[in-house]
Amino acid sequence: MNTEQYKIIHLPKEQWNNVIIPMRYTTEEYFDVKMEKIGDGFRVDFVKTKLEEPVSHYPEEYDFPDKLYQEHWEKAVAWGIVEENEGKQELMACIETCPEDWSNRLIITELWVHEKLRRKGIGHALMELAKQQANSEHRRAIILETQSCNVSAISFYLQEGFELIGFDSCCYSNRDVDKKEVRLDFGYFPEKMIADKAILEKFEFRNIKQDETDQAVVIEQVCFPPNEACSEKNMKDRIATAPELFLVAIDKKTGKLAGFLNGLATDECAFRDEFFTNAGLHNPHGKNIMLLGLDVLPEYRRQGLGRELVYQYLRREREKGRQVVFLTCLQSKVKMYQKFGFMDRGIADSTWGGEEWHEMSCKIGMG
Repeated sequence: MNTEQYKIIHLPKEQWNNVIIPMRYTTEEYFDVKMEKIGDGFRVDFVKTKLEEPVSHYPEEYDFPDKLYQEHWEKAVAWGIVEENEGKQELMACIETCPEDWSNRLIITELWVHEKLRRKGIGHALMELAKQQANSEHRRAIILETQSCNVSAISFYLQEGFELIGFDSCCYSNRDVDKKEVRLDFGYFPEKMIADKAILEKFEFRNIKQDETDQAVVIEQVCFPPNEACSEKNMKDRIATAPELFLVAIDKKTGKLAGFLNGLATDECAFRDEFFTNAGLHNPHGKNIMLLGLDVLPEYRRQGLGRELVYQYLRREREKGRQVVFLTCLQSKVKMYQKFGFMDRGIADSTWGGEEWHEMSCKIGMG
């Protein structure tokens, strides 16, 4: 990622007031919202579902398109990237925030990146501005809204540490559920990220080095039973072939590996066991990633290290332009990966180690 060539500047209200943000996106999926009354309670499910055909959304289809500095956001402030085009300034990316003083929260009212600037880390850089603002103003939370059909945006927010905090099934019309465009609210809570800061202080995250191969082999045998663990030969082949897809966490005190997450790139769209045994299937330019193992030594568990490895891995592969990340896991790990933003695709074709596996996927690309 290199965002230095794109300068993020403050967008003054007197210049950018009521400027329309040309938000547009195409989606092949949506989260189907299912609500049901059960006994004395209620049940709500958000089921990721494939659309019959891709759907595109454009500013022109709405009576009230997104604009900067709308009247009801009295204390809004905006930043963005601007390009000169035939003597005029053209908005290429922006974020707008507005404090909600009564609740001590910061609202992200707008966040947008032009299609040609996506997958360059700009969305993350803009989000960092909002997080810095929330921190300096001692806000207890950052909140924002998106739609159940904007799956790519939802994936991005989850990777940025946001979590679902609510929904409104009739925000835009009385048929939002049928239209597959339900308002979803997400929140980011700075105090929950304190552990992540501690992790960054304790561990270094980088690609594996060839002289660390033996450590990785040992850790794999510690973390997985013999029928599931990668063999020494296959691990060595994998590291030699695709070290750039082997993210490690180094204990800064000892200089040793505490854990790692590794995979191979491919254009294939379904997991198969051969990825575990044949590093030659790696395609450096592949649009997708097949994750092959998340390993954390026992003494480093329950500290959030596994979560940090996953989030950093997804973020950096998204910035490389990857589209979807796949993995297989046992039933006992499904909920954990769902919290990381993965969707359960059901029982996998894999018979690795004689076990029954679930195939899971996480869409990280904007395409």
